[in-house]
Formats: sequence, structure tokens, C-alpha cells
Amino acid sequence: MNLTRPLSIAALIAVAAVGFTALPAAAHTPAAQADCTTLNVHLVSYETSNEDATPNHVTATVDGETVIDERFGNAADYAYDFTDASVAHDWVVTIDALGTAYDTSFSGTSEPCVVAPPAVATAKLTVSDPTCTDPSRLTLGELSNATWGEPTRVTGPGDYSVTATANDDAVFDNGETTKTFDGTLSGPLDPAECVVVPPKPDPIVETSFVEEADCDTSVVTRTTTTTTTDYVLDAAGTTWILDTPVSVVEVTTRDAEFEDCPIVSPPPSVDPPTDGPPTDTPGVPPSNLATTGADPASALGIAGLLAASGAALFFRPRRKTVTEL
Repeated sequence: MNLTRPLSIAALIAVAAVGFTALPAAAHTPAAQADCTTLNVHLVSYETSNEDATPNHVTATVDGETVIDERFGNAADYAYDFTDASVAHDWVVTIDALGTAYDTSFSGTSEPCVVAPPAVATAKLTVSDPTCTDPSRLTLGELSNATWGEPTRVTGPGDYSVTATANDDAVFDNGETTKTFDGTLSGPLDPAECVVVPPKPDPIVETSFVEEADCDTSVVTRTTTTTTTDYVLDAAGTTWILDTPVSVVEVTTRDAEFEDCPIVSPPPSVDPPTDGPPTDTPGVPPSNLATTGADPASALGIAGLLAASGAALFFRPRRKTVTEL
């Protein structure tokens, strides 16, 4: 039997098989791209050999620093997360495939992520002053976007420490997510420091006023003076003593009333006497008055003076001063 032809056919099939194994894959689809947070590398359909299952090589750099340096076979996927997504990053991906036909590289610059600023966390506490009977006390105050931890101590004497932790989307003003408060709480005051101070007396208040009436204008002016003398502690801090008086002056006006400017009526007029002896009037009994011997002219002058005095008293401006305490 001639086996030469079948062997040749078998050899051809074997060679063909070997040849097909060495041929590259039908399609290479390398890809490299970056978003604001991650660089992604996607490699498929690369050829390998019987001698080397990972003959292909990929490297990637971000901002000049190598972040991927791997050998791969038919396919591979890589992802690198940027350390700071809020800024742009320059990246380069280089593929050294089996042979040289499919060597390639990719490069680009990522876009920064638009990151909303974190919320601001705040925490406050207060420490009361010690008294003669009570120690100082720690009081946890208001919080915003944070929570309090457990304080190590809330009353003195002794040191305290307490930590506030910001919520997931917040930071404190120092940029940290926690803020620790430390301090010392005092015990009650020493008896030597405790001074018993009596209650403070009420201030002494004195008020006086002066009224002045102007009858020409029918206006009364009132000047009120209020003097306040408060108490202060002496140098030893144990006794209340009078402080310097403080005076306040207020001036007001009002319309004058009758009692401020009373009206004085003028005296009645006096008829001058007639010359000669009195004559009897018919039907009227004769006067039995004795003559005074006064000179009619002098009497007339006196009457005029009295009338003038009354008029002057009526028209004189009146000013009235009243002082009350």
C-alpha cells in the first residue's frame, strides 16, 4: 500500500493547522479612555504562541508616573483610579503586541470632576466657672453636620477630652473630619477666695424742679434735675459704697394758669371835690359831715397817685419760682 499521499495530506493538514495557530486573531480592538475619576484600558483578540501565553505587554503612565506595567495574553482589562479627581491628569497607554503589526499607543488628559464643596461641620462647648460650692462643668453645645463623642469628664477637678465627628459629606473648618476639644475642669473655689458680698442696695434717686412763670408770654418753664447715686464695691470687694452722683437735667414748658399769673384789679377811681361850700340839694337832707380842712387840690393829687399805683400793680409782669424735692 502506498502511504505517501495520505501522509502528505496529513502533513499538509498539520502544517495548515500549525499555520492557522500562528496567524493573528481576526480583530484587535484595543481601547484606552479616561473619565474624571478612572483610566480604563480594554484589550481583546491579541495573539499568543505555544511558547508564551502572555507575549503582549501594556504600560500606562499618569502624570509621568507608571501605574500599569503588565504582560497579557489574548485579552486584558485594567483600571486605574486617579488619586485626585478634582484636577486634570495626563495619561499615556502603550501596547507592545506580539510582533510589531499591532503595537500602538493612546494618550489624553482627563477632565476634572465637578465636585460640590463639602458641608461645613461645627461643634461648640462651654465650660462654666467654678463657684464656692460647685466645680466647673463641661456642657456639650450646638452641632452642625456632626455628632458628639463621649467626653472623658464633665465636672472638675480634672482634664477632659471630647471629639466631634463630621457627617460623611462635611468637614470642619480645619479641613478634617474630626475635631477634638481638650481642657481642664477646676474644682470648687478655695475658701480663702470665697468672699461673701451682701446684696447691692438700690441706687439713690433724687428729683427736684424749678418753675419760672413769665406772665408776659403766659409760659411756665419747668427745669427738672434728677440725680442718681449708685453703689460700687470698695477696694476689698466686700462692702458697697456710694459712687459719684450723676445728674440729668430736663427742661419743659407749659401754658401759664390763673394761679401762676393772678389778675389784680385796679383801685376804684375817686371823683375830685367841688369848689365852694356844699350846697343843699332839694329833697336831700343837708350834710352834717364836718369839714376836714383839706385842700381840694392836694386831695386830687393823692387820688391820682393812688390810681397810678394801682395801674402799675395791674400791668407789672409776674415771675414765680417754685422748688420741690
